[in-house]
Amino acid sequence: MTLGLRGVYRAQASVIEDGSFDEGNTFFLFNPGESATERIACATEFGCFGRARRYYRALEFTATKRFTRNYQFIASYVYSSLTGNYEGFYRSEDNLGLANLSPLFDLQSLLPNRYGRLPNDRPHQVKFDGSYRTPWKLLLSGSFRAQSGIPFNELIPHLSYGDNQGFEVPRGTAINPLTGRNRTPTTFNLDLGAAYPIMLGESRQLRIQFDWFNVFNNQRAIRQNKTLRTNSGIPGAQAIQFPNPFYGQGTIFQYPSSLRLGIKFQF
Repeated sequence: MTLGLRGVYRAQASVIEDGSFDEGNTFFLFNPGESATERIACATEFGCFGRARRYYRALEFTATKRFTRNYQFIASYVYSSLTGNYEGFYRSEDNLGLANLSPLFDLQSLLPNRYGRLPNDRPHQVKFDGSYRTPWKLLLSGSFRAQSGIPFNELIPHLSYGDNQGFEVPRGTAINPLTGRNRTPTTFNLDLGAAYPIMLGESRQLRIQFDWFNVFNNQRAIRQNKTLRTNSGIPGAQAIQFPNPFYGQGTIFQYPSSLRLGIKFQF
């Protein structure tokens, strides 16, 4: 058996983005927080753009056992944090992927409350994969996953850019009114499998397989509606905002329990 411990620290370096001093009438390319453009921005009505920041810090504990005495396993536990104001080329709030042209630094009026816990921040993650070969050649396997939920937010619209562009409170600190928590639910999942090999010669094998996914039939929400308010959608009246009646409700859930039976031929 091998035990391991490692620490991880990653920090976002320079990025290239587009920005505007006049709320979207004209744009320029720049390095947020690092150029002469930034010094000019600090003197405008809305203030500095600031750097694009993303910090990942983690401690990972691992345990690995090679296949001896008819069993093996790989296990790990990660304690981590992911904070900043820049996800990368993909922005999860509006499912937009525009390399170096995202709306993250387009308008200075969109900057408030952007720094905080990023969407993939999961403080606790546990993984276990193992298998055991019985004296009757039957191979049993299991896979277990458990992880913290992702941060919850209060997304608000922008007059020019539409829904889900701004944050009502600092990123990752909003409380879901339906659950009373600032994260989606903690999820865990157990998958079990069994396989029986039938030898058909020295190099050919017929394998009968059975898999049971999500043994406990957990169907917790892994995504929740974070849109607090929406624009009216009425031409000329976008400044009117409406509360979202589905705010806080689950949108994507764990797949329900399922079974799979298969036959595999190897040669």
